[in-house]
Amino acid sequence: LHTAYRRQRQMCIRDRRNHGFKAEDFIKGINIEHVKQIHLAGHSDMGTHVIDTHDHPVVDSVWELYSQALDRFGAISTMIERDDNIPEFNILEQELSVAKEIAHKKGIVFNRA
Repeated sequence: LHTAYRRQRQMCIRDRRNHGFKAEDFIKGINIEHVKQIHLAGHSDMGTHVIDTHDHPVVDSVWELYSQALDRFGAISTMIERDDNIPEFNILEQELSVAKEIAHKKGIVFNRA
């Protein structure tokens, strides 16, 4: 169940574009008690569809949905995920600072882990 649920959650952004549903509605339908961590990652944009590759920077539409997810789920563990094309640490740290800034605007402060 956990693996299947995690897979559904990960598909949110990709499937919004590939299948035309509203990711915002998907987020609203997730049981708050089931969400323990958010993974933020980039994707490969193929023009007509996106592939969940975790090898590019997080894009603006993902940051917008992250903001909405924080509205729904509150202070929740968050990570930047890269599986390939891993940049220098300072680039990843800059992405993490975007996540922290979005959370900070909502009154959420993450501890350094």
